[in-house]
Amino acid sequence: MVVDGGHTPFVVPNYSRKSFQYQDKDNRAALVPPSPQLAMSFLRLWSDIYDNPIYPLRAFSEFRNAKTRIYVETGEIGGRPTIFVGNISATESMITSGRFDFLTGLSSTNTEVIYLGNSKIEDATQTTTRIDFFETHGFVDAAKDSRSGLFPGTAERDLAKSYYEKRPSWELLPTNTKNLYLSNAHGDADLARKRYETYRTREAWFEYKNDLLVKALKNNMKPEALALPVIIAHPKAWQSYVDYRLKSNPTLPEWFVTKFLQPVASEKSDSCISMV
Repeated sequence: MVVDGGHTPFVVPNYSRKSFQYQDKDNRAALVPPSPQLAMSFLRLWSDIYDNPIYPLRAFSEFRNAKTRIYVETGEIGGRPTIFVGNISATESMITSGRFDFLTGLSSTNTEVIYLGNSKIEDATQTTTRIDFFETHGFVDAAKDSRSGLFPGTAERDLAKSYYEKRPSWELLPTNTKNLYLSNAHGDADLARKRYETYRTREAWFEYKNDLLVKALKNNMKPEALALPVIIAHPKAWQSYVDYRLKSNPTLPEWFVTKFLQPVASEKSDSCISMV
């Protein structure tokens, strides 16, 4: 999440069980006993978001036996093999560029990458494998929120109007950006414009929802479901989807290992992300 232009911490360290070491005036090592108050002071130096009590203090014992699960799916976008991690889609070039290097920070015996199988995303029918599942199994709100995020339309554009208008129109796009859209649309100007407008609306909708979340955090309020990722806003729907997908015992494609797992793991020699 972005708060006041800065990202909130992804990993929350725990200092409450550790002593702190420093050099005294005679350059001798001295220890300060564990202190939750001191720990929070360190965290506030890292990010002032820790002034917000919406982030509760947790003891290390609560996390020691916890599992961090990273759910991934595979598919195609524009004929290119694509990996879906949560709500993010990534091609091979995005992986090798370092976008997923943060996963090496999760390397531990408590981290699992769980493959949910192949997934579709269809612009023409404005649906995905997840949306189809949510609709078929009665998770109407989860389906609606998923569709508005991936395929925002007039309603979303109206709500996010101020954010939408901050982005340049098709006519005012830089030439190199416009040419990229035209190239991907094989010279079809109408298709290129349509794709850009979809992108423009989607980004405006994302910024609108992000600001809803920021305001809720600043006011110590529970964010409304609209502001949250679907996976967090609709946990029952998401868990049902996971359970359903895992029942099919999906087979991991070879390219996923070579183009995703190996590049990510190789970023650090001590990485040990386990595949489930």
